[in-house]
Amino acid sequence: MPVSDAQFAQLVAQVEALQKVLTAASLTLHNAGGKATAAMSAGDASAPGILYLANPTGQNQIHIDGAGTIGADNEHGQRTVNIDGKSGQLNLANPTGQNQIHIDGAGTIGADNEHGQRTVNIDGKSGQLNAAGVTVQTLGATTATVQTLNTTNATVQNLSLAQGFAISNGAYYSVGLTAGDSTKLASLSLTNPQGYYTLTLDGSGSIAAVNVKLSGDLTLENADCAEDFDVVENAEVEPGTVVVLAETGAVRECRDAYDTRIVGVVSGAGRYRPGLVLDRHAAAGPAGTRRLPVALLGKVYCKVDARERPIVAGDLLTTSATPGHAVKADRRSAPAGAIIGKALRPLDAGLDLIPVLVMPS
Repeated sequence: MPVSDAQFAQLVAQVEALQKVLTAASLTLHNAGGKATAAMSAGDASAPGILYLANPTGQNQIHIDGAGTIGADNEHGQRTVNIDGKSGQLNLANPTGQNQIHIDGAGTIGADNEHGQRTVNIDGKSGQLNAAGVTVQTLGATTATVQTLNTTNATVQNLSLAQGFAISNGAYYSVGLTAGDSTKLASLSLTNPQGYYTLTLDGSGSIAAVNVKLSGDLTLENADCAEDFDVVENAEVEPGTVVVLAETGAVRECRDAYDTRIVGVVSGAGRYRPGLVLDRHAAAGPAGTRRLPVALLGKVYCKVDARERPIVAGDLLTTSATPGHAVKADRRSAPAGAIIGKALRPLDAGLDLIPVLVMPS
């Protein structure tokens, strides 16, 4: 179909207009409402090319330039995301445009507070984490070192995370926490500046301390004050047994009446348990040597013999010829040092366990 001169002239004009658009320094696109929502600038020798993307109201929100920078603004025009391809940095800002998260290509991640102060910093190169003045430097997959604690003007070093952790003063561990396993209990330990343990707590509920200072009352739910003694080999000693000293300083069951070598009653019988145990340690004698807590003061269940004389509450008790048993004492014939304590419950006849109050005679 032949083209008229007018049509050809119109086509030429359109091509020329398109050439101008394609070779123009900038291009802007508008939406149906007449708002510019996309724009491109070709840039020049002094400035890179830029692409702008705007919201429906025409407010620029995405910026991309030829220098490798990508920015995103919020509805208030504040830059909240910025990626700098040249420096390899990513910055995230709060709604006011204040940078608060910083990530760079060197492996550094930082977080600032609302005052612009760096409160968290992670350095991937050195393996350090600094948070609110505490610096942690990793030493491996399961260990780390706490270097400084500026908030309290103190220095803490060597925080090891391997089934627990320990903090040292540079020379000795001062705080240790172990998770425990099938062979040992979890524990928390504190030491003095010389590295000696001064306080240890373990998963069994045990507390070991060098010095204890109380400003209030000390309340013990259990009954007596006891002390551990070695037990003579093959001695028939169990909780509730009245014991006396043997020649070795160990204890055995009593066998004689009014024995002044009496020590006390073995704790743990009936419903009473020792509230305080002194000299608690492993036996130092031959294999098989036992150590048992002997009540020296307080309430304890005691083996008694009332076959010859009934016992009433308040009666004084002494050793008997019945092994390991106490009997009612005759006040007139009881020598000094032979009294165990007082009966707290009567026993009309026979052998039994009754509560007694152990007290120095």
